[in-house]
Amino acid sequence: MLNYESTYAESIKNPELFWGNIAKELTWYKPWSKVLEWNYPYAKWFVGGQTNIVANALDRWMNTDVKNKTALIWISQEQTERKFTYGQLNEEVSKFANGLKSLGVKKGDKITIYLPRIPEQFIAMLACLKIGAIHSVVYSGFSADALKNRIEDAQAKIVICSNSYPYGKKIVESKKNVDEALKGNQTVENVIVVKRLTVDD
Repeated sequence: MLNYESTYAESIKNPELFWGNIAKELTWYKPWSKVLEWNYPYAKWFVGGQTNIVANALDRWMNTDVKNKTALIWISQEQTERKFTYGQLNEEVSKFANGLKSLGVKKGDKITIYLPRIPEQFIAMLACLKIGAIHSVVYSGFSADALKNRIEDAQAKIVICSNSYPYGKKIVESKKNVDEALKGNQTVENVIVVKRLTVDD
């Protein structure tokens, strides 16, 4: 393990060299022409470079042994467990991303994610990042009014929510909150509902 003090000192002494070397460990579609362009108070990092977080989090591992290693473990309130390998997670993210594209979502479109902490929350986030959509995660415990304000501020095109989910001994009716929040909304074109729990469950 690198010594913290010496690593920190190097990052301060020569940030361009330091971060340039770190960045070489990542996957880039197009290499940068300049590590840092500093024009106080503005800074541009890795000028001209192009990459994607999903390429580094998932894609780069698909032809390696990492593909079959566990990437995500989720344990529910009810103590049920779901596991995803890197390969499985990549497949789910790709399917979700293609689903978004089939709804007309393109680079720069805004998406509001109003999901509890379930695997689909992370899958939805990565799917947005994969296609260049801008996502905003709204805490699933927020009221319809709080959700409405955030959807309108973001000018979201898509809302992703669960039908309902358990919180302690309560059942939170997420979809009903979304329906209320969207009254009078002019930007949202589609709502994607992830089945988490039904009242009968």
